[in-house]
Amino acid sequence: MSLFLSSLILFSTTSFVVDEHYCGEMLADISITGRAASCACEDYKSSEEHSGFNLENDSCCSNKITFHDNNDELNKVSFELSFENTLFLHTYFYSYINLFEGLENNIVPFKNYSPPLIVTNIHVVYESFLI
Repeated sequence: MSLFLSSLILFSTTSFVVDEHYCGEMLADISITGRAASCACEDYKSSEEHSGFNLENDSCCSNKITFHDNNDELNKVSFELSFENTLFLHTYFYSYINLFEGLENNIVPFKNYSPPLIVTNIHVVYESFLI
């Protein structure tokens, strides 16, 4: 649980950049670690065999860069022990430790007696069933 909470704090306070490459209206590539790869339209610009298309003037590709800022507004909690808190903790732990002391010395008076024999089924006789 502590590893999960520490990783949650780490990822919520880290800022990152998302780079998106659109070819027309369609998302072609997305990248968080670096630049997004360009689509095939960028290759057509550089090739001379597709000179019939004028892509330099009318580019269909676009890049969108989104910056997600981190959250620095974390609540810092300080833990200070006052005399009342330490007294309460001391009495709590003292009573909890002494709660189980001496249980092995308890005398059970019916330890050597056997249970009574069941002659009839009591639930059927009194018609009391657990539902």
